[in-house]
Amino acid sequence: MPIRLANCESPRQAARPLRARPLAPRLPRAPRNSLSAICLLVIFSLTLLGEAPAQAQQTPQPPIWHFSPYQIRVWIALAPAPELNAVLQDRLERTLQERAEAIALAPWSLTAEPAPAAVRGSMLAGLEWLTVEHLAPPREGSSQPSSSSSAPSTAALSAGASPATAVPPGVAPENSLAEKPDFTNVLEKNDKLMLLRVAPDRGGYVIDARELDCRTRLASEIVSRRVGHASLIPQEAFRAITDVFRPLARIEAAKGKDVTVRLRAGGLIEDPESPAYLPDKTVLVPVVRFNDRYGLPRENGIQIAPWAFINPQERLPAGRLQCELVAGVGTPLGGRSSSRIEKYGLMAPARRDKTEVIIRARPLSRNDPEPPEPLAGYEVHERLPGAEELTFVGRTDWRGLVEIEKTDHPLRVLYVKNGARILAKFPVVPGLEPRVEVNVMNDDRRLEVEGFVLGLQGRIMDLLVAREVLALRIRKRIAEKKFAEAATLMNELRLLPSRDQVQAELDQEAARQRAQPADRATRAAIDKLFTDTRELINKHLDPTLVQTLARELSQAQQAAKPADAS
Repeated sequence: MPIRLANCESPRQAARPLRARPLAPRLPRAPRNSLSAICLLVIFSLTLLGEAPAQAQQTPQPPIWHFSPYQIRVWIALAPAPELNAVLQDRLERTLQERAEAIALAPWSLTAEPAPAAVRGSMLAGLEWLTVEHLAPPREGSSQPSSSSSAPSTAALSAGASPATAVPPGVAPENSLAEKPDFTNVLEKNDKLMLLRVAPDRGGYVIDARELDCRTRLASEIVSRRVGHASLIPQEAFRAITDVFRPLARIEAAKGKDVTVRLRAGGLIEDPESPAYLPDKTVLVPVVRFNDRYGLPRENGIQIAPWAFINPQERLPAGRLQCELVAGVGTPLGGRSSSRIEKYGLMAPARRDKTEVIIRARPLSRNDPEPPEPLAGYEVHERLPGAEELTFVGRTDWRGLVEIEKTDHPLRVLYVKNGARILAKFPVVPGLEPRVEVNVMNDDRRLEVEGFVLGLQGRIMDLLVAREVLALRIRKRIAEKKFAEAATLMNELRLLPSRDQVQAELDQEAARQRAQPADRATRAAIDKLFTDTRELINKHLDPTLVQTLARELSQAQQAAKPADAS
């Protein structure tokens, strides 16, 4: 420790002994840069603490799913006609909003406005031209999840298939959708986007309505209504909107076939007549949405679960429904959960009286240039969910077509059979789509081989019976020492087909079938038929039967000669 000497100011002080006193330890000085950093950190922390309450107040909270109304935006496009003017536009907007408040009540929050200029021309040309790809083009550079190639046709739910740069007939290119307007914000802020088109038609007016579900990005079919006078347009327009509206549910739990969903605005629905109410005997289409890091759908990120429907079973409080998942193959709602994966159920309205089911042959390979051929004469059976009994529906005609009529049961499970074999199982909602195409294994060749094998097996059984009967008669004649008759019966036995001859016939047919192209499943089924038949031949047709009986006859004759000589 350093020692400091006291200064001597007088002789008296100089005579005193020197004292050593310890100095107080000095703290090391902090560098100026460190002090500046600490001050800045303290100031920044105080600033954040001061602004945190204000920011918390400004951040919008997400609405409660079942206790907040549907946010519905209606775009109205009036055709250029003297009676379809601004006065009618204002009256139409006001009527839609008033009727939504009076009829739909709390579950709906509707806003009506003129269609944006960027899409008005395309809406007037036809609502089928306006798709989700036009309103919200895919984000560039976003990755896409793998899509299922076995998904069914969803004409009643798809958002359309027209190209993004398509120009509707009668629309100038500068006003067409080739400019690709982006209304992503509109889709993200609303639950439903209603497209309403009004145009003169055959002395009256036609009202076309189409719903676009903003969360699943799926568009409904177009619902059309006709009126004879312009004064009736607002009332019929609201009816068209309620007809095209499809309730939406969020899938909250899915384990195997047990699914729990919660209806949007389900806690606000008090009247079963409300458009937001999910009617009895209706089903939901499961939809999985894959989002990017911004919460927007990824490219090809909207996937309809292939060959699957959600069948509601029981209503629970707060808009919850206990449902059953009816799927053709597997459990499409399984798999891992993630904050970027959203699962919904969208109502599937059956607006038709029937649905045509077309059965086609599955291509032998993905690169097969030949179109799938229709399969005629195949049996179609149906089963209700939860039942076990199959009911015969009909056979496919030369087009591979069979009609499924709409009944009180909205969902049916169809089975496609050829002979005794079930080739496919899939659910269908009769009336949801006009036509459904199903690709199954072409079972005609297997059925042909099965017919040949069954015929051959029948002949083998007849041959086996004939051989056994002749063997019994020969042994009886030998025991009676009627050797001449036994020899005659031996000749009849030798004329019967041998095991080698039957085996050669089977091998010849197997070689012919092997030379023809077939998919893996058909090939395996055909090979199994031939293998089972070979085992039957080897088990029951003894190749040594003729030799054994000939030896017994010869021994009996030799034993009888000494007795005759004596």
